[in-house]
Amino acid sequence: MTNYPITNEYDHPSLTFPAAQCGNTVPNAIVGRAVHETRYTWLVRLKKFGGDGLCVLVDSNWVLTAASFIARDKNPSLWNVLVDNNPYGVDKFVVDISFRGEKHDIAMVKLDRGVAISEVSPACLPDYNEDFIGQTCIIFQRTETRNETTLVQVLDNVSCFRALDRQLERFELCAMVKGLDSCQSGETGPVMCQSRDRWVVVGVVHNNVTYCPDTPLLFTKVSYYLNWIQKVKQLYT
Repeated sequence: MTNYPITNEYDHPSLTFPAAQCGNTVPNAIVGRAVHETRYTWLVRLKKFGGDGLCVLVDSNWVLTAASFIARDKNPSLWNVLVDNNPYGVDKFVVDISFRGEKHDIAMVKLDRGVAISEVSPACLPDYNEDFIGQTCIIFQRTETRNETTLVQVLDNVSCFRALDRQLERFELCAMVKGLDSCQSGETGPVMCQSRDRWVVVGVVHNNVTYCPDTPLLFTKVSYYLNWIQKVKQLYT
């Protein structure tokens, strides 16, 4: 695989927005309520008739998702994307060429036009050497009325091997849901961690996941695909 460099400190030269603007949240003050809610404007909904899923805006016109979500129907005209409740069309899907089943389950979605970055903050991509092991992060789940978050802890390879009795692949991220007393299930979106006060997308998945105490979950590890992400954006500018 050709090496497309991405420098540290979120200095992504191919991005079409200033690097300092990635990974922010937007306070959402609601009249008549004491609690100020937070808008994760990089969390977007990829929709078509019959279903939708949670994905991540990573550039002004690029969304990161799981290939398994769009693999059955890759006709862009049938899909749209809600970015901060504003609809956008889909220009094209790009799926990793190695995608098979649950392996290399990652895809890029190009929007039909750019998002106004002055109003929306894309998520940051991780650095090559960021593994987030031991860090408490969040995963998003879509309910009928809102997006909910669940805390997870990123595990090292040894801890994951002990729990699953198999070695992790280099493209896999292993995380354990925290605070569960019994098994739960639901449609799951991205894994997001904080680094230097910015939100970073570290894992993607799309399936009906069952969460159980002491049982890790596996996600597609975004940092493994940084070269591929850069190459896709360069080829389809």
